[in-house]
Amino acid sequence: MKTNLALWVLDECNREQFKSDMSDAFQFYSEDGHFKLILPIEEIEQTLCQTKAIGYKAVQNGRIVGDAIVSIDRQQ
Repeated sequence: MKTNLALWVLDECNREQFKSDMSDAFQFYSEDGHFKLILPIEEIEQTLCQTKAIGYKAVQNGRIVGDAIVSIDRQQ
């Protein structure tokens, strides 16, 4: 079966939902015993506000399957 996976850049109008979804995902996996980490929405906002930070939604077959914040600094 062919799977379509895409990364969508976070649109500013979806920022609040993005932060909530990311926080909820960390909470879910923490409660499930995968890791012990709570990610406050304030920390997500601080990360999104960093220079060169971009939020992404991972979308597979039209369904959101993940979120990510990526920051690339090419200085060496």
